[in-house]
Amino acid sequence: MRVDRFLSNLPQFNRQQVRLLLIEKRIQVDGQVIADPRHEIRAFSRIELDGKVLQAGKPARYFMLHKPPGCVSATRDPQHPTVLDLLDEPDKDELHIAGRLDFNTSGLMLITNDGHWSRHVTQPQTKMPKVYYVETEQAITADYVSKFAEGVYFAFEDLTTQPAELQLLGPCCARLSIVEGRYHQVKRMFGHFNNKVVRLHRESIGPLMLDSQLAPGEYRPLSEQEIQQFQPPQALPVTIALHHQSDRRSIHWSLTPCSSPKLPCSTFKASTVFIPSCTVVTTPSTPSSWSMARWPRRHPSPTL
Repeated sequence: MRVDRFLSNLPQFNRQQVRLLLIEKRIQVDGQVIADPRHEIRAFSRIELDGKVLQAGKPARYFMLHKPPGCVSATRDPQHPTVLDLLDEPDKDELHIAGRLDFNTSGLMLITNDGHWSRHVTQPQTKMPKVYYVETEQAITADYVSKFAEGVYFAFEDLTTQPAELQLLGPCCARLSIVEGRYHQVKRMFGHFNNKVVRLHRESIGPLMLDSQLAPGEYRPLSEQEIQQFQPPQALPVTIALHHQSDRRSIHWSLTPCSSPKLPCSTFKASTVFIPSCTVVTTPSTPSSWSMARWPRRHPSPTL
């Protein structure tokens, strides 16, 4: 949520007062003075006005769990124990799972109350590799390696899986790295060869390995360094040149990529500007698909 919207929702401020508070630099978010009304805040942000707390900000929590088999990847279940039942933590109803595992699959599971962080871990666009140790009923051959690297067709979804890396460890065991998380994906990939998976264990997600000191059913908080490994990258501004069509005057304008995961990476946002009809000429660092665009006079908040 934008900071100006948050302040406007408070009963003691109207929109004009909110604008003045920001202009006068009386608002602090997490100890930093904020004057930009578009500054994004979250439930974890501490927001103050002249030292008076408007929102204390709840602590963000991040846990690594060694999920045992026979446990449901859910917050509650009427028939089976859930992964949250293994946690001895207050306010467990605020927690959710970042990357589920099947009922009989064991291994690394991440649990948090930070939705922004967990989306970055799980959304397909990040292509976060997940590594599994697999044991099967029948022998695993070199044909599996080439087929998984090529991609396996799933008729139900009418799609082919992303290339996966398979390392043979023994006649019936292997280590598989995938960047997707489709329904029963690993079992279905081996099912392409009519080979049943009898044991499946997730060893890592991205750069994070399951702590070898954790026994099945045990958990621990993530360290600050481990949390930062999954933080979404900061958006870097892209500078473009605006050339006036009549007198060829030019200015440079910086646009920042939107951070919303629901928007494509090529979506950009900027402040409201009032300029004559102009042509957008991109810098060499911008994709060729943005090489030309036209904005009419008084176009608010242009989006490329």
